[in-house]
Amino acid sequence: MDLGAGGGTLLYNVSRVTKTELIGVDFSEVALLQLKMLVPKAKILKEDVTATSLNNESCDFCLSAMIIEHVDDNKFLKEIHRVLKPGGYLLITTILRSRNAWYFYKDKEGKSVLEPSHLREYASLNSFLKLLNRNGFAVLKAKTPRVKFPLIDPFLKCLFRFLRKDFWAKFPTAKPIEFVRKISRVPIPGYYAIEVISEKRL
Repeated sequence: MDLGAGGGTLLYNVSRVTKTELIGVDFSEVALLQLKMLVPKAKILKEDVTATSLNNESCDFCLSAMIIEHVDDNKFLKEIHRVLKPGGYLLITTILRSRNAWYFYKDKEGKSVLEPSHLREYASLNSFLKLLNRNGFAVLKAKTPRVKFPLIDPFLKCLFRFLRKDFWAKFPTAKPIEFVRKISRVPIPGYYAIEVISEKRL
């Protein structure tokens, strides 16, 4: 399952290497329409990621990319723990903000933030790992790569306004676009991604 699946880019990549059942959960109808075009075989749920209709212990693997900072993190992790089978895996990513972080967005207090809709940006890897541990997950591996911004993205967003939705659904996964986005990325000062693979404790 992908909690906060958005337009389905992550599930699309997963679908290329597995034949297992895929589930995408998101509250955005527009994003889920794009997901359905990109990954037709995925089961789609338009639901709150902190309170899904999935059965207890029904999934083997949960993916969540840059979602936990937007929601109640304890409630979110408790929901993942409920839905995962014993020994199931969670691959989760979020944002780490160092003291000298800077970006052009500001929160209500005037502080630089990577995204205005974030409820929080974690101050340390250790605090995030403790959060996972408190909610029943054993951390297997963690890393903190730099967050980089593809300079081409503002242009792509403008271009999106003039494209049909069915064209845009496949546009981000086109190899030339992926290549240009990769080579145009620059580090954002003071921002890192937290990437963790963990296992549900019994």
